Amino acid sequence: MGLKLNIEQPSLVQFASLRAISAFTANGGFSAFKTMERGYIKLYRRIQDSEEWLLHKFDKPRAWIDLLLLAHYKDKPMLVRGIKIQVKRGEIAIAESTLAKRWQWSREKVRRFLNTLETRQQIVQQKNRVISTYLVVNYDLYQTTNETTNETTKKPLTIKEKKDNNTTLVQQFTQFWELYPRKVGKQEAFKSFKKHIHNGIFKTMITALQEQIEEKHLGSELQYYPHPTTWLNQHRWEDILKETPQPQIKQQTVMDLIKEKEKKEAEGRGN
Repeated sequence: MGLKLNIEQPSLVQFASLRAISAFTANGGFSAFKTMERGYIKLYRRIQDSEEWLLHKFDKPRAWIDLLLLAHYKDKPMLVRGIKIQVKRGEIAIAESTLAKRWQWSREKVRRFLNTLETRQQIVQQKNRVISTYLVVNYDLYQTTNETTNETTKKPLTIKEKKDNNTTLVQQFTQFWELYPRKVGKQEAFKSFKKHIHNGIFKTMITALQEQIEEKHLGSELQYYPHPTTWLNQHRWEDILKETPQPQIKQQTVMDLIKEKEKKEAEGRGN
């Protein structure tokens, strides 16, 4: 059975449970969770307000849990050094130095850990002059769509509703698959499509894909397109297309015109 922790006022027992989780994950528990899929646990974000949470040096599994807790559960504007940025659902906007202080690590260790998570396709890093952001891949697997929903009271779908939803999903994926240039890993792509698709996003996804294909069709080979699963997992429909540079037209100077005239006159005398 899954362990459900109510941590509005964390107790020593609950923190003992968290230490057990850390020990379990440190010994290959993440792989076990992937294969077992027996459910989930709930951790209230208020656990981060406790003195005990930040009292001791973090280990890697606990740092991963901390990132999940830090991730925004909905799109939200954020002010960083006077600059307004938009943080998306599943994203963490935080500096490496802040994580180093929080976890009691060196910045080099933080950087190595984040790079490892990205290599494992658990996060996607985006760095700019304002602040670094880290997108949790498949964030919806860790959180319900509506975090205030009580899973035990949700009204189950009728057979007709399930059938209609499945039909729509298959139709939408078929349209995506027929449009996507590189057709590899169809089954994995469908699983990823099913995880990421939700109300209102399909039209945006297809429009962005069409624009990206139009931008790349001049000379780009299929091998330069990512696998469809990668495109979906990395939310590539949110990529901003580069503007096509306009050809430079050389401006003729007065001297150029004079030289051109003299050249034509010389050619005329030669004939």
